[in-house]
Amino acid sequence: MEKARFIAGKPGIVEFAPMPLIIYYLTALLAMTFLYRAFEIPYRNHMATALAAGTGLRAIPPP
Repeated sequence: MEKARFIAGKPGIVEFAPMPLIIYYLTALLAMTFLYRAFEIPYRNHMATALAAGTGLRAIPPP
């Protein structure tokens, strides 16, 4: 509980924490979109792969 108060008391940490994940998702989705358009893969398969990639990150337990 003490760690939670410490982190919540530092808004800079809370605002910065999701940034790497947001950058990763945007980069991955843009890269997959361009690659799939280049290889002419259907939109349905593209979204299935994007969803599976994002869901896979949640399967990794936090340290």
